[in-house]
Amino acid sequence: KTTAEDTLVTLADSDFAFSDVDDAHTAFTRIYIKDLESSGDLECYARNGVGAAWADCQDEDYVTSGAYIRLTPATDSTATVTFNFCVYDGVACSASTQFSITVTPSNDAPTISIQDDTLDTNEDTSLTMNTGGGDGFTVADAESATLTVTLATSAGTLTLADVSAADFSGGCSGAAGDGTADTTMTFCANPTNTNTAVDGLVLAPASNSESTHTITITIDDGTNSAVQDTIAVTINAQNDNPTASDNTVTALEDATYTFSSSDFGFTDVDS
Repeated sequence: KTTAEDTLVTLADSDFAFSDVDDAHTAFTRIYIKDLESSGDLECYARNGVGAAWADCQDEDYVTSGAYIRLTPATDSTATVTFNFCVYDGVACSASTQFSITVTPSNDAPTISIQDDTLDTNEDTSLTMNTGGGDGFTVADAESATLTVTLATSAGTLTLADVSAADFSGGCSGAAGDGTADTTMTFCANPTNTNTAVDGLVLAPASNSESTHTITITIDDGTNSAVQDTIAVTINAQNDNPTASDNTVTALEDATYTFSSSDFGFTDVDS
């Protein structure tokens, strides 16, 4: 029997070969489980003739139909699954026989794991995101495929921790930016190199901005639909120093000149 990775398969009577040299019986009346599954989750329906529900099979359980046995392979596993059974003709059980289910690989979608999706930093202060500090993110792909990675910020710029781990060359379809002070960048890398490149990603907020900056992470393995997630970075307002500028005023000879505040070129971005 064959099933795809991560896909439940229900067996059938025809999966259990039956013959009787005495020709006394033309079909089995029960299937007994003799040894449990090597991996995954083997379930029996109405096991031992009790109830009307699926439950984990146990040694020596029986069912009355092949369709009353099903298997869910272990997550992301492509290992062949085996269990032993015997068929019962109403008088005796056959010798214990091994049943094998081949699990064929499927291409899994990549994943993004964000440690904290609501970060903050002070106005005009860069934020460094790394996994050691609990504010980074990682990507994964069961097939370790080359990913197309896009990082974008709604304001300010992003800089990779290790540009050399990312491919921004013409060999990477859709490559954009160079990994340094980019509003949006797209590069290619396997999951290991991607995690190296972004472990220490730096967000430089827009100058004097107090609005939330949203970082969008998109990864694509070229087979499944692109996967996307976001990190919201709150910018904490800070009081900026006021500024003044050089100025020249004209006064009449021998006359008193009274200064006004506008003579001193005063500005305050917080006012």
